[in-house]
Amino acid sequence: GKSTEQRDLWLVKISDRPLSDEKEPEVKYIANMHGNEIVGRELMVLLIEELVTKYKAGDEKIKQLIDNTEIYIMPSMNPDGAAKRRRGNAGYADLNRDFPDFTTRDDSNVPGNREPETQAVMKWQAKKTFALSANFHGGAEVVNYPWDTTGETHPLHNMIKGISEDYAQFVPGMINSTKFPGGITNGYDWYEVNGGMQDWSYYWHGDLQITIELSDSKWPNYSEVARYYRENKKSLINFLKQAHQGAGFYLSKKSIYRNSDKGQVRITKKTDNALVGIFPYTNGEFYKVLPEGSYQYFITTQKNQTFNFDVTIRNSVTRNGRYRELN
Repeated sequence: GKSTEQRDLWLVKISDRPLSDEKEPEVKYIANMHGNEIVGRELMVLLIEELVTKYKAGDEKIKQLIDNTEIYIMPSMNPDGAAKRRRGNAGYADLNRDFPDFTTRDDSNVPGNREPETQAVMKWQAKKTFALSANFHGGAEVVNYPWDTTGETHPLHNMIKGISEDYAQFVPGMINSTKFPGGITNGYDWYEVNGGMQDWSYYWHGDLQITIELSDSKWPNYSEVARYYRENKKSLINFLKQAHQGAGFYLSKKSIYRNSDKGQVRITKKTDNALVGIFPYTNGEFYKVLPEGSYQYFITTQKNQTFNFDVTIRNSVTRNGRYRELN
């Protein structure tokens, strides 16, 4: 899409087959939604270079990650704000207050009259099957996990807190923080955010998202960028791997149900039949990141199907994310 001032909203897809929609976990990074918080944009550019350079050089771990994952990176959601070195976009709107919010009257998941940058991200997300995401900010060094908009406990609280701890443990400014123990914080405990992208992502799309604050200074001297990247590189790559902690399915091309209307997936724990959640799926494809354990998917469309699976891995890459083909 285009920004308010018609700048391109660049998106990079990293995959062994970037022109194909493969049946693999989809994970995304979005940076610089606040124009004056610049470190995330620079780190995304360096991460793209790191991934493709190492892939070309034959790095086995990077090759395994890229061959079995669809990675999407948006270095700047707010290029107009970055050009003006200000938080808001060209219309002074705060993009991280512009998304639908399930706790307010703005609780309809439609692009509507929102900012063009927000509309572009919403329309893009609706076409994909993202299971794990992060967005990047500046002004502190901490990993912020949902919810932001309510003090209620997130359905996957323990898992998303663990993912946040996994990211923070390798970043000196986070793990050594005196303000944020362990380098993490619950968003609402820190301060309430309504209309944020993080909560919208999970509530409407089942896409688990965290917010990563990369630098105490929102716009540090450029000479500091290399250090920030060095300190975050391991965590940035490990986070991408965590998209594989789950399972998915797709309807085969032979299935008469493949092009059916939207369906639902009901996920329960096999041990006690406890409900994990009910999630929508479109385009005959679904993938979910989950805590370790045994689960059952109950899939509804024009007919019903079930399958069982175990989640037993962390920080590992599985072949194509353990997608299953269903007839």
